[in-house]
Amino acid sequence: MVLRSYVVIFVWGAEDMPGINRKVITHRLSVDPASAPVMQKRRYLSVERRDFVKGEVTMLLSISHIKEVKYLTWLANLVLAQKTPTFRMCVDYIDLNKACPMDPFLLPNIDELVDEMVGCELMSFLDAFRGYHQIFMHEDDAEKTSFMTPEGIFCYLIMAFRLKNSGATNTRMVAKIFRAVFGGTMEAYVDHMIVKSKQSTTHADDLWEIFEIMKKFQLRLNPKKCTFSVQGGKFLGYMVSQRGIEINPEKIQAIINMEPPRNVKEVKQLTGRLAALNRFLSKSVERYLPFFHIMRKANNFKWMAECQQAFEELKQYLSSHPVLSKPKAGETLFLSLGVSTTTISSVLIREDEGVQKAIFYVSKMLREADLRYSPIEKTVLAIVHMLKKLGHYFQAHAVHILTQRPLGVLMRSPTSSSRMVKWAIFLSQFQIEIKPRPSIKGQALVDFVTEFTAKKVATAIPRSKPDEAWTLFTDGSSAARSCGGGVVLISHEGFRVYYAIRFNFRVSNDEAEYEALLRGDRFMAGLKAQHIKIKCDSKLVVGQIEGSYEAKEGRMRQYKQAAEELLKAFETHEITQIPRAENVETDILSKLSTDTPEHISQIAKIEELSMSSIHASPVLCIQQRLEDWISDIMTFITLGELPQDEERAKLAKLRTLSYTIEGGKLYKRSYNGTLLRCLHPDEAEVAMEEVHCGVYSSHQGPFSISHSMPGSVPHARYSRRPLVGQPIITPQSAWQFHSTDGGLTWSPPCQEPPATTATSSSQSTNSPSGSKRNHWPTLLGPGARSSSTKTSLPVSASLRRSYTTMAPNLRPHLSKSSSGNGESSIISPPLLTLKLTSKLRTTTEP
Repeated sequence: MVLRSYVVIFVWGAEDMPGINRKVITHRLSVDPASAPVMQKRRYLSVERRDFVKGEVTMLLSISHIKEVKYLTWLANLVLAQKTPTFRMCVDYIDLNKACPMDPFLLPNIDELVDEMVGCELMSFLDAFRGYHQIFMHEDDAEKTSFMTPEGIFCYLIMAFRLKNSGATNTRMVAKIFRAVFGGTMEAYVDHMIVKSKQSTTHADDLWEIFEIMKKFQLRLNPKKCTFSVQGGKFLGYMVSQRGIEINPEKIQAIINMEPPRNVKEVKQLTGRLAALNRFLSKSVERYLPFFHIMRKANNFKWMAECQQAFEELKQYLSSHPVLSKPKAGETLFLSLGVSTTTISSVLIREDEGVQKAIFYVSKMLREADLRYSPIEKTVLAIVHMLKKLGHYFQAHAVHILTQRPLGVLMRSPTSSSRMVKWAIFLSQFQIEIKPRPSIKGQALVDFVTEFTAKKVATAIPRSKPDEAWTLFTDGSSAARSCGGGVVLISHEGFRVYYAIRFNFRVSNDEAEYEALLRGDRFMAGLKAQHIKIKCDSKLVVGQIEGSYEAKEGRMRQYKQAAEELLKAFETHEITQIPRAENVETDILSKLSTDTPEHISQIAKIEELSMSSIHASPVLCIQQRLEDWISDIMTFITLGELPQDEERAKLAKLRTLSYTIEGGKLYKRSYNGTLLRCLHPDEAEVAMEEVHCGVYSSHQGPFSISHSMPGSVPHARYSRRPLVGQPIITPQSAWQFHSTDGGLTWSPPCQEPPATTATSSSQSTNSPSGSKRNHWPTLLGPGARSSSTKTSLPVSASLRRSYTTMAPNLRPHLSKSSSGNGESSIISPPLLTLKLTSKLRTTTEP
């Protein structure tokens, strides 16, 4: 009923198109006035092409889409594109397009349009009849589209193909006339339109509204390309239905039917077809790597077995491609990451009834600078790349990032690089939360089981590596007084370690040689050595291990088996018999006894064996390590969990910023950036024992800690000169302070006061005989009177000279006053400080 009512909007030929009203929209070129017009040289056409052009020009003239022009400024040539079984006439507007600015009107996002169609019960697919030709050119710009033909020179009156900004003009037209329904019941991309209905009962009304708008603005449809009232269909290269988004089967079949590429051009054709399917391909770039390597070798093309394998795997993957889902409003999404040495990949997923369904796959090849990033920086880069590509998902949904790396702690760390800080600021605008990776509940995450995959190049290890091999010298001795062995370990850098072994049991000489060898092998295994060279002076031991001698006795057979078992722990080993003259050091160590001098015992570590190695069985003590501050910090960094104890949780939060985890070990960042290893109590005990009692016990020798005395020049200005010629001051009782009206007086407790104070001082100073005796005047406050009990103190000659020097400067602050009984006193200055000794200072304030 709806289609019959609006049959006028469907046309079967170009002659039936009235065109969009010029008052609604026209296409303008906006040519830069500074650009000089270009008139292209004529290109000649074959007879067949000329006949086709003649027919097209005649048809366009009949429907008034072109007109003949004269005295033009811009002129272009025709280009005939092959379109089986005929051609398609286009115009080469490359020079004209260079003179036109870019129209910034944005085209719709294809991924958003496709997502909006998912979940609709009914859809109708519409296609405009030659959509570009329904928009007229602006009258001032029409002649600039001129082109030459064998029949003459013509220009377009309607918007032609290949013109710059033609797509933006068409999109602006659709957005303008369908403003009331655009983004609701209708979506459009250039000339492809779709009417969608969440409920099938309203679909007819939605079509009625759209057709009414088309009739009003004279927009016409092509009935051959329209489909009405379907549950799914093809739109912009995708198969869209109510259950999800799928790859167009035609594109899949085109890739499956392809033969292996024979040149670089065909490889580019293959990668071009695959680029349209990136949204559906998990770790797509990683699958294309062999093809990219071939395109870099254009001059030396060779389709290798690695490329063929990748090609076959790609075909197999496309045959069972996934169905992408659409997130619901307010739903929490999850982001899983995959990082390799050369690529980063990610997948955005949602959970539907406990099953994880993919929404979008993203992959990127790392550039030269990105290849040098650390694995954790590549992980953050994968998140940033996903956010930049799919920002509309992260703006509308809360996203949980599933990873086993401590990204949250790293983002909050003040010691992070400027690159990480910039990324952290960018991520802070979204609602993101870091979560540990759970178990896989769907096929979407099969390729993301391992978060970081690095292809390691296997290198063959030669039988002997002299540059990396450790050397082991062993010797054993059995005597009536004592039995022992000696072991000398030499690293590939030349560092030597000495061990002396004492046996608390009786052994033969050959057994002692075996005991020393077994002990040396265990030392080497503890030092993580992989390649060793054993040198022993016992011909019997070396021959039995090499197989040239047979071990007949039971104990010798047991020793041989024990030695062979220990040697399996090394990648390569080599045993050699040397003369005793070349094994002097181990021979000396094997003869060390309990009365060994102390200086020798500090050089070599002495161990005692209480029982034979063939009778001793290894015992593994399994004990759970107690939780301490190290485990608290590591748990918080890796899992984000805090201990239940509030005090421990608080300390873990405060300390986390200064610590990092490398290789499963906790390290603290020092002030200069050095990483300091954190040890558990049992590890710290072993480390301290090795430092002070083990192989490093000689690190405090005189040659390592002695050094010359530095010069005294830096301390010259802090010279401490003793007082020469000064009398010794005998400690006395405390000085007595007496408060009076308006002042403070003081006097020594053991000094007999003179009759007068100021007079005696004056007489002493003016005495012609230069008497050494002098008394310091009593310091009085303003208005205070001197008393017979308040006396002055005799001082030394040096202090008296100091006072005499200071007197002229203090004279303006001093004044004399007479008391009622005729005695004179000195009024204290505002602030007077007098040195009595080097440690006594008296201050008087009014």
